[in-house]
Amino acid sequence: MPPDISMFSAEDAYNISLQRTDHIKFPLTFKLWAKGYPFALKWEAGLRKNAIINGAIADAKREFDQIANYLGARPIQKIVDIGCGHALIDLYFWEKYQCDIHLVDIETTTTHHHGYKDSGAGYASLEAAKNYLVANGVPAEKIKITNPQVSALVEKECDLIFSLLSCGFHYPAASYAAFVAASLKPEGVFLFDLRKKSDQDDYLKSFVHTDVVMDEPKYRRVAAIKG
Repeated sequence: MPPDISMFSAEDAYNISLQRTDHIKFPLTFKLWAKGYPFALKWEAGLRKNAIINGAIADAKREFDQIANYLGARPIQKIVDIGCGHALIDLYFWEKYQCDIHLVDIETTTTHHHGYKDSGAGYASLEAAKNYLVANGVPAEKIKITNPQVSALVEKECDLIFSLLSCGFHYPAASYAAFVAASLKPEGVFLFDLRKKSDQDDYLKSFVHTDVVMDEPKYRRVAAIKG
């Protein structure tokens, strides 16, 4: 049975389209957004809400299967998703591992961009993300949410911290270096998308081992193992 997406609004679809731009059908709507005119993309998100959301869910399932295959028999009891968006992939982590889930996102920012900058841009709703997980069977007490712009980000004894098309891709992976170092268990995994030609390889030296989980034209999905 496909996930329940009834809690998502057209505004959520708009944000999800900016998280996963492959599901924007009309190129002009994104070009106008990039020039500071969001109304056309908002129109498309309202018109094609279910198609955008379901397309992103299909991406999440495909990417989860790949990550789970890499993790193999590792016990996964606690995860942190940095730049979680609407937590589409986190539902699959729950279904397989029944793990504690910590959702992290800055949600909204005054500046918007889609390149690689010193800091990220926000297109998300933590409330909508939590509602999605709860509606699809995740107990509310298994979910923690943090907007780092609003409250301190604190966690401990994590098996997996991951960030897909966010930390390392749109802004430096080292932005969360202190949090990752303090929060991962020994031999825990930090899995993130390392944008090519972004001069970040030195950060990987702080880990005892790294694996390339996926190699795409713009980035490598790297699993970095804590010592």
